[in-house]
Amino acid sequence: MHLKLFARFLVFALLSNTLYSQQVKPTSKESLSRSIQDRNTLLKNSFLKKYPVKSIGPVVQGGRISDIAVSADNPKTFYVAYASGGLFKTTDNGVSFKPIFDHQDALTIGDIAVAKTDDNIIWVGTGEKNSAITRKERPRARHP
Repeated sequence: MHLKLFARFLVFALLSNTLYSQQVKPTSKESLSRSIQDRNTLLKNSFLKKYPVKSIGPVVQGGRISDIAVSADNPKTFYVAYASGGLFKTTDNGVSFKPIFDHQDALTIGDIAVAKTDDNIIWVGTGEKNSAITRKERPRARHP
């Protein structure tokens, strides 16, 4: 009898604590106003305020990186492969990249690896099947 009563009490205590802890209190108007003022003050006093914001990201959506391979001898040299096409090499830790796969027959890339014997030998697995180009080229099934 006491065990059943204790079990009921324990379940009630756990459920009430869970329900109470999941209640989210709304942000007060004063707190929102203070946050906006703080943000504006930071923007006004920022030493970066004279520099315009400029997008340096990819022009086209879908620039998904499929693989990254790093040189074992020089970690500042690495290769970045894109699923939608392109293999790029950097020798300055990502400050600049040079395309090195533009004149190949295959476009999409699924996997890359640096040869352990020579940093300039790259194994490239082409045909990444989830890229946008592959989806466009794939024939669609017709339903009767």
